[in-house]
Amino acid sequence: MDVMPTDAPLTFVAPPGWPTPTAAWVREHQGLPVPSGWAPVPGLAPAPAGWVFWKRNAPVWDAYVRPTVGPVQRRLGWGIAVFVLGVILIMSGLVIFWGAIVLGSLLMIEAGIAWVRAEDAAMASIRRTALRRKQEADVAAYERYLGEIARQNR
Repeated sequence: MDVMPTDAPLTFVAPPGWPTPTAAWVREHQGLPVPSGWAPVPGLAPAPAGWVFWKRNAPVWDAYVRPTVGPVQRRLGWGIAVFVLGVILIMSGLVIFWGAIVLGSLLMIEAGIAWVRAEDAAMASIRRTALRRKQEADVAAYERYLGEIARQNR
């Protein structure tokens, strides 16, 4: 079952038979890898080999990456426009404009590479944030545990 908090850029996809995590857990663990062979409950089968635990929550993901992907989309648009203009000019007999096709192609390739890099950077940022939140929660839980032990030993 998929768990998709409405404000999270990634959705958790639980393998068949696994319990459904809470929306808070999904929000706090965005994109973190699940260790191979791990199961959330003792005695439960691990996920099948190659299971993809996280998928993009399209509307939130798009909003999340828009600041970095927006300029890339514009460069892609310019590349397409230059390419098409070159094709039109060459078809109308102006052969000297073949460079527009080459330039448009190069702009589109560069924009495609930049797009992939921007989305990869967004995913890395989500994972870093989740890891930081998990570490902060672990430290807070350990401090609470130490406080409880100290109170019991008084």
